[in-house]
Amino acid sequence: MEHEKRLSNGYRKPQTDEEIERYIKSMYEEHGDYSEGYMSVKRDNKWTFIDCDTFEELGIPRYEYASKFNDGLAFVKYPHSREFYFINKLGKEVYRISTNRKTYFDGYVIPNTLYAVVRRIVYGEAKCGIFDLKTKNEIIKPKYDILCTFNKEHEYFYMSSWGSIGNDSITIFDKTGQEIHVLKDFILLGAFTNDYAPFCKKNLTNVKGARKFGWGYVDYLGNMVIGPKYGRADQIDDKGFAYITLDGRLRKINILEEIEKENNNIFTED
Repeated sequence: MEHEKRLSNGYRKPQTDEEIERYIKSMYEEHGDYSEGYMSVKRDNKWTFIDCDTFEELGIPRYEYASKFNDGLAFVKYPHSREFYFINKLGKEVYRISTNRKTYFDGYVIPNTLYAVVRRIVYGEAKCGIFDLKTKNEIIKPKYDILCTFNKEHEYFYMSSWGSIGNDSITIFDKTGQEIHVLKDFILLGAFTNDYAPFCKKNLTNVKGARKFGWGYVDYLGNMVIGPKYGRADQIDDKGFAYITLDGRLRKINILEEIEKENNNIFTED
């Protein structure tokens, strides 16, 4: 007869969904969301992680806070400390964040970069900023609602603020945290990519007006190059085309031709 599989703590390894739920509830005071094969769990008022395949803990509970894993890293904080760490799935501290200001409560590393989005409570609301992991400096103060996107080619950050109706904005920062441009009354819908680089000198993405404006396209500096005049504007494909709605009708447009119509010269043919 095959022996029951036992965990290092002596408990039988749960097999069914019901057993897993019962095991988690009996062993831990709280738990976070499942992410990338791991779950944060709280025992004896401290947090750690469990491997959701083996149910073994990633070290003894020792954190005051532990986020879920994102791109292989989790944001953790030790009790009575103003230092924060990003750890990998081996429990190794990869990046350290130290601040003398009010503490962060969450964060994640922007994939394939040395920048982290950090969150702090400001006047009762969660706000985010940007921390440079290489220089160990906060380059954008946490006062924005979200990071819309990050342009890897130019290392530009697009931070969104949600004001009252019709008062939304996107603020563009360079890699040093210098403000480049504020796009008022618009929200960013897409992401800047290089998929259609042969068609243009500057990256474009779709945006939507927060008030009476329609949809249009801006370049990576926040300059409006098409519209806003559409009822809807989708992302540009790798051949320089996009689907839009105009006067209630769905159309496929050639971005190069549309910009030429508006007498813009940011596109050149290869």
